[in-house]
Amino acid sequence: MYKVIMPKLGMTMEKGIVERWLKKEGDYVRKGESLLEIMTDKVTIEVESYHTGYLKKILAEEGEEIPVTEVIAYIGEEDEKIPEEIVRKKIAPLEVSKEEKEKVKVKVGEKEKISIKKIIEYEKEREREIRKGKEKEEEITKVKRKKILASPLAKKLAKEMSIDLSKISGTGPKGRIVKADILRVVEERKLKKEEKMDIEKESSKELITPEILKTIPLTGLRKTISERMSKSASEIPHITLFLEVDISNLEKFKNKLDKEIGEKKFSYTDFIIKATALSLEKYPILNSTLKDEKIIIFKDINIGLAVSIEDGLIVPVISNSNRLSLEEIADRRIDLVNLARENKLKLKDVTGSTFTITNLGMYQVEYFSPIINPPESGILAVGAITKKPIVNKDAKIAIKPIIKLGLALDHRVSDGVIGAKFLQYLRDILQAPDKLI
Repeated sequence: MYKVIMPKLGMTMEKGIVERWLKKEGDYVRKGESLLEIMTDKVTIEVESYHTGYLKKILAEEGEEIPVTEVIAYIGEEDEKIPEEIVRKKIAPLEVSKEEKEKVKVKVGEKEKISIKKIIEYEKEREREIRKGKEKEEEITKVKRKKILASPLAKKLAKEMSIDLSKISGTGPKGRIVKADILRVVEERKLKKEEKMDIEKESSKELITPEILKTIPLTGLRKTISERMSKSASEIPHITLFLEVDISNLEKFKNKLDKEIGEKKFSYTDFIIKATALSLEKYPILNSTLKDEKIIIFKDINIGLAVSIEDGLIVPVISNSNRLSLEEIADRRIDLVNLARENKLKLKDVTGSTFTITNLGMYQVEYFSPIINPPESGILAVGAITKKPIVNKDAKIAIKPIIKLGLALDHRVSDGVIGAKFLQYLRDILQAPDKLI
């Protein structure tokens, strides 16, 4: 019987969602044939079978989130019997706190190793002690109740009305609780309830409750994005720097290239990708990740480009951007954006990024603070191109095309000085675009 496990499809992948089984139990599966679709934190991909045989048992349902390397199905021969332990429902492992383990150590006299069997025995013993304690409390309560003086009718009414006799003062002989006492409590309850309703009714006049248009469940890619961004914002100390760049020369350079090839092929994003890659060569500390209290600097410079799709954002990767020509970068960018919006990206298209660029310029956003894409240590935000008056070297005012860049850094890996130098170097390249060739 072969195990089918949740594959680890990326360095940061910890869990995967079973989006769709392409085979059902009992189906014949060939090695290399698509078995199911899995949604990772980056993309939905088809997973192939590593074995030939019959899909004997599916353990993970569609929509279920499973940790990597956990068994999700079994493949075997047609007449092969499924072992009893596979048929049985999966039982979650017993979670035991450190304090409970210490108690068990004392209880069973063990110094280092604690067996689950002993823990279960201890838990059962503890439950018996708790049960005994509760029984004792109930006996004491019963004794107390016996001492309460109340007429049979009062007891009956109190039971029907869920009234605790021990909290009532009786007005009968020797403090005996009678019918009138119960009716008095019922009337008091009624008055309190009416008073509460009046207060709530009066208060509700002051409240304004917005009308709900629709409710959208946080699932799939949007849920993954939410979890990753929350983790990034809470665990990574961000520092964000902004810089304005005069792109007059870049504008002329772009128009010249477009004229030479006879079409508007190049985007300003292509020039920024290339310039960013060259800047990362100069300041490699930003082309890194923090893992196990070590800063790992990557040799490859792989630029991730945040692309908007229907369900949210996805980050396809332009690998070795520093070694590609401007034309190669433009071709790769166009292909990746089209594949992303057609939901046809493969795993190799979205893994291995070392630094991310996100651009909201097309939406007329001038500048913004981006959130780092884990496990990277930096991200560049690109804003809209705007015309602004600038004082030139001759102390004269001129209208120039300006773009604002925002650089967010992991402050554990680098500091503001390195970030400022990186931005200055990037600005110098964009203002002298001949360096890009």
